[in-house]
Amino acid sequence: MPRSRAAMCLPLIGFYLCEIAWGSTLPVLTPQQYWLSDLFNFVALPVAVLLFYTRRLGLPLSQFYRYSTAPDAATYTKRELILLGLIYTVPVCIVIVLSLHIGHIVASFFPHVLAGDTYNSVELSKGHFLRKVYLAATAGLMEELMYRGGGKIVWRYAFPSGGNTGYVLFTTLIFASLHWPHGLFNIIQAALTGLVLGVFYIRLNDLRPLIIAHALSDFIMYL
Repeated sequence: MPRSRAAMCLPLIGFYLCEIAWGSTLPVLTPQQYWLSDLFNFVALPVAVLLFYTRRLGLPLSQFYRYSTAPDAATYTKRELILLGLIYTVPVCIVIVLSLHIGHIVASFFPHVLAGDTYNSVELSKGHFLRKVYLAATAGLMEELMYRGGGKIVWRYAFPSGGNTGYVLFTTLIFASLHWPHGLFNIIQAALTGLVLGVFYIRLNDLRPLIIAHALSDFIMYL
C-alpha cells in the first residue's frame, strides 16, 4: 500500500517526543510510579508503535531491524545471529565503559550544565535479579528497534537522498536526547555509544545481534 512521508515519520517522531518528555516527570515519581511509567514507555508504547507500522501501514517488521533489503545485502542464520550478538557484546561493553569515563571527564568541566541525575536504574535494580533482566532486555530491544531501526525509517522517508553518515548522526542525536534527564555525562555517553552502534548496524546490516549485545552489556553493567 502507498505510504506517505507523514504517515511513516510522524508516529515515530511522536514516540520520540513522548520518550524525551517522560524524562521531565522522573524527579517527581516515586519508585513504584517509576516502574509503572517505565513499563509503559519501554514496553506498551513501543509495542503499539510497532503494531501500527506493521498492521496499519503494512510495513514488514524486518524494516526495523535490517538496514538494507538489497538482494546482495548480508543475511544470517539464527545461530549466526546469536554468535554475532555474543561476539559484539565485547566491543559494546568496552564502548559503554569508555564513553562513561569520557562523559564524566567532559561533564566535570561543566558541573552546572544539566547537572545531576534523577532515577538511577543501576541503584533501583540492586539486589533484584529480575529487575536487572527486565531493564537490560527492554533497553536492548526497545532502544535498538525504535531508535536505531525506527530512526532509519524516519531518516529515509524524511531525507530520501540522505547517506549513511547522516543516518548515524541523526540516530545518535535521537538516542542521546533520550538520556538528557540523567545529566551531561550520560548524554555524552549515550552519544558516543549510539555513534558506534550506528556504525556496527550498517556494517552488520542486521540489528538483532546488536539487540543481544546491547542487552547483555547492560546486564553486565548492572551486576
